[in-house]
Amino acid sequence: MGLRTYDYIVTLKPTTNYKIFDWISNLLMLLSVGLVAYAAYYAKTQKELIIELVCIVAILITWFYSFKVVGKYSRSLLWAAIVLGAVYMNIWLLLVYGIAAYLERQVKFQQEIGFDETGITFNSFPAKKYQWHEVSNVILKDDIITIDLYNNKIIQREIDSDTDEDMQKEFNEYCRSHLLSV
Repeated sequence: MGLRTYDYIVTLKPTTNYKIFDWISNLLMLLSVGLVAYAAYYAKTQKELIIELVCIVAILITWFYSFKVVGKYSRSLLWAAIVLGAVYMNIWLLLVYGIAAYLERQVKFQQEIGFDETGITFNSFPAKKYQWHEVSNVILKDDIITIDLYNNKIIQREIDSDTDEDMQKEFNEYCRSHLLSV
């Protein structure tokens, strides 16, 4: 959430199903392997062939690592962008894969809400900040956080971790103390 220190950080459950993004990322990775294999097939020298075969192996290793271990494809897409840009000397391939890597990272970014003495901060892009005087109530109950704003906007999200009653009570008391001090 940045360099600031927050008194409480609430991690939200993801609301998006990532299957379509994973499908697109896998398709792009398969396409990158195919494009480099095509270039290797038409390699003019043995040195080019070896370099392109090493690139295929490197793409496959990062792809399978992303698929099996991490669950995010941004690094493998970025690696594919570099390899395709170098093999084909095409800025458009580099840009397409680079943008796909950036978007995949943004889509799968863990959403959090930070609470401190100045207010409430959401780690979205751009960051949303609410001062305590803009908030009428904050309640954490049954793993759902509800933030009621004075402009008749209600933000209600499910949190990622189970919290016990003592933790919920402590958090609610912290928020209530800041709301009363405004």
